[in-house]
Amino acid sequence: MTNNMPQLAPCGCHKTADGDKPTLERMTAPMDQCIACAQKHMDQAYSAYFEFNYRSANRRFIRSQLRAVVNHTYDRWPEAAKLARRLALFIQQGNDDDKAMQKLADVIDNVFATENQDVMERIQKLDALHNGDLMDVIIPLGPGSVDGKDDELKILLRSLQANCKGMGRVIIVTDCPPAWLDPDAVSILPMADKYDDNKDANLIDKTLAAIEKFDVRQFAWMADDNAVMHPLDLRKAPKVYNCRTRMAFTEQKIWHERMRHTFDTFPQLTCNYDSHTPQPFHDAKKLLQCMQGVNYRQRPGLCIMTAFYAAMGELESDTEQYFCKLTVEKEAASDIDLTAMMYLGYGDKGFPSIRARLFDIFKEPSRFERKQ
Repeated sequence: MTNNMPQLAPCGCHKTADGDKPTLERMTAPMDQCIACAQKHMDQAYSAYFEFNYRSANRRFIRSQLRAVVNHTYDRWPEAAKLARRLALFIQQGNDDDKAMQKLADVIDNVFATENQDVMERIQKLDALHNGDLMDVIIPLGPGSVDGKDDELKILLRSLQANCKGMGRVIIVTDCPPAWLDPDAVSILPMADKYDDNKDANLIDKTLAAIEKFDVRQFAWMADDNAVMHPLDLRKAPKVYNCRTRMAFTEQKIWHERMRHTFDTFPQLTCNYDSHTPQPFHDAKKLLQCMQGVNYRQRPGLCIMTAFYAAMGELESDTEQYFCKLTVEKEAASDIDLTAMMYLGYGDKGFPSIRARLFDIFKEPSRFERKQ
């Protein structure tokens, strides 16, 4: 009986000159820099580690698999290699660290996703087939950025890739997309702001235009002034409300005036929903219909999230903002835990003080960024 199976299946280590297809010109070597090989060894180490009843017997196997991860990543992905080596030594010394094992697995998975966008697209389609429709993400982007580099958007996208499942298309509405954004990985709708004194009218116009243009069925609305800090299934993301009512908005600021006008327009409101967190909408077509007769363009305008939910008559509340979001409005203390809650928000004055720490948390470029 003849065995026609190849001695070793191609994993992506060796490709043709044009980088098109893997070849079997030689056996995969232990030191080849290959994230597919690293993920294979990571999967084996992870499975053995969490086989609790056999953990002691598995220690040698786990250490060997972690060091194989090091071998396959030390040159191209040194940060992942450092984490794997540190964990192998920690286990060798008779310790356990479930969080470190999970963190390393997530890092390897994120690198694999960045390097294999076609694979992730197929997985997303399978996920949609078995778990229902994915949630698109709509991000209406204005012309302003703290440093002109749109680092806030970069952090948001990295946090989505690192922590969010159930995510469909990422749609960004702007007339000035940052140069680092990969137009093949995101859907960009060119659209400029029309109103200088009505920021929310611009946001509403951009959101509704994205729904129509891309035939969106359900989506999570996001701004670039926050990040997702822990694992989240976007299809189950909570509707986040803020308990402040009309009486709380007394200052002579345009957005206070806008919020008062929103409460006056929709007197049934008992709270507001402009929490600057991801907000879910499971019926985008209903939102389009409900906003048709709403005058949000006339100054002072309406606050976008509160107006959306009020117009749709969906005022039931899931989670209060203070229980799920940490906000950094001003310069942050160096010891503040940026991962204390599900969401992290920041103002223009707060972001510069935590920028470096956020890029340390989200080191790996997302698949939405152009490859260098």
